[in-house]
Amino acid sequence: MSENIGDIEEWKNKYSFLNEIWDVYDKFDKNTEGDDHVNLYTGVCQTIISKYGKDKEKYENFCKQLVRNLGCYPGNNNFFNPNSSKCQILYYWIYNSVKKYNIPGDVIKECFNDYISFMGSVKVKANCNYNSYDELYKEPMSLILLDIFDSSMESIRNVLLNSNEPTKKLYQNYVCECVKTYKDVYRKYCPNSDSTDIKGYNTCFRLSTLKQIYEHYLFNLESLKNKIPSLDADENDYSNKCILPAKKLEPVTLSGVREENFPHLTEALGRNTDRSLPSREVVDGNKGSHVSSTVSTTLGTVAGASSILALLYKVNTKLHLNV
Repeated sequence: MSENIGDIEEWKNKYSFLNEIWDVYDKFDKNTEGDDHVNLYTGVCQTIISKYGKDKEKYENFCKQLVRNLGCYPGNNNFFNPNSSKCQILYYWIYNSVKKYNIPGDVIKECFNDYISFMGSVKVKANCNYNSYDELYKEPMSLILLDIFDSSMESIRNVLLNSNEPTKKLYQNYVCECVKTYKDVYRKYCPNSDSTDIKGYNTCFRLSTLKQIYEHYLFNLESLKNKIPSLDADENDYSNKCILPAKKLEPVTLSGVREENFPHLTEALGRNTDRSLPSREVVDGNKGSHVSSTVSTTLGTVAGASSILALLYKVNTKLHLNV
């Protein structure tokens, strides 16, 4: 784990301006107590958790939340079949819950099996296909942080180009922290990567696609080049554009700022973007935006990015995941 990477609860405080992500996350994290449909969730979960004995109650709470979040019971509610962007946030919630409560992988898989079976029975394509970040990546918490950074890239660009200086500074600090996370993970796994190490391959390929997105959206803009660090920058460049490496960045917060101030982030979460879904399946998004395979790329939606490169990315990922 990269030093001081923290966890999602900490990020919610540090990066409060990403409130559109956190609003969805909090809905997924809400307890099912008092829910009108809790008996439906309980009916599904009793079968799933019956074999866990004394830990059954602990797992049941998570199971009911996940069954609700996948939206099948009943099938006409606000949670029904989350789009790809919401699926991605659901994966963050699942990963964080697993770490907090030591949830067995089989509980999660059986919930998803029930969801996929239900969606098949009503002849609707399931948008969420789950494989754990632990199964896919080295440094899973770091990759989640970078996935959130990826999903916020357009909003970051608009703030850095158009907002006042105090707000820009907050976002610059956020960029600096994400660049540091990228560099820490890259140094550990990618200079001498082994193509037979699938998790290492996924991690480094994910970093390489993020680098292209970062350069296209942010670093290659002349007005931003001198304000944010290159992902290839040496320590002097990083220090000059961020802070001295020995000094910790101040927490990044924007108290009282809501999504109305940053409509591009709201728009990004309203469409299906090519998120880093932890899935071995390619997911067709709604509204014609992102589709996802095992590691993420937003290349398909970046203006001017090569569609051939995006296709090669998906094919290459499929080949490596089926060796």
